[in-house]
Amino acid sequence: MVDKTREYQLEAKLMIFLRRFDVWYADGTFKMAPPLFYQVYVFMARRHGGVFLWCIAALLSNKFE
Repeated sequence: MVDKTREYQLEAKLMIFLRRFDVWYADGTFKMAPPLFYQVYVFMARRHGGVFLWCIAALLSNKFE
């Protein structure tokens, strides 16, 4: 079981981190998904100089919302 306090602390730190970027992008791909997963969904961010960072990746087991 995940400690909710720790989860909220990590969420707050992530939001502070993401505020540093001027543009965010999100995209999903099926081709790069590992065998046990259906899709990889990633969030990337762009800083002022055009540098992109891969911030978050989610491994999805099916195509349901």
